[in-house]
Amino acid sequence: MEASRNRGFSTAWARAAFALDLRSLAAYRVALGGVLVADCLLRTRDFRLMHTATGMFTPDAVREYAGRATCWSAALLSDSDAWAAAMLALEGVAGLLLAVGCATRLATILAWVAVVSIVRRTAPATNAGDSWLACQLFWACFVPLGAVWSCDARRSGREAGPRPECAWSA
Repeated sequence: MEASRNRGFSTAWARAAFALDLRSLAAYRVALGGVLVADCLLRTRDFRLMHTATGMFTPDAVREYAGRATCWSAALLSDSDAWAAAMLALEGVAGLLLAVGCATRLATILAWVAVVSIVRRTAPATNAGDSWLACQLFWACFVPLGAVWSCDARRSGREAGPRPECAWSA
């Protein structure tokens, strides 16, 4: 009897210790959206130099530099300046959608695709922060970022009271 009671206590403790507070995920979502918008705006300063076919890194040079890793980069699908601008705009719009929590899962996936594509397009000039942002977005695809404090939660009627219940735990 005592062993089963202790097992129940340890299970309850583990659930409480490793559960995610949905409010912290919401704050993370807003911050991540802000980082994406800032990244997009900062990248526009050197748009012609870094993102166009006539800039420092031609698409052929990037493909040669990075090898087959850039095969799926959406930024390398076209050499036009408009396409490069569209990729940056996708990153910015996805960041705005994340910040307000509209279509959160889709916005996270689109942001990840945009960031990875842009990073692979400018591969010779990237740093660890670019890879970190891509990793953050990848893992953000698997957590309920839009569960509270978002348009998604309000639209579905899931907006909780002062302390939201943890909907996901390890």
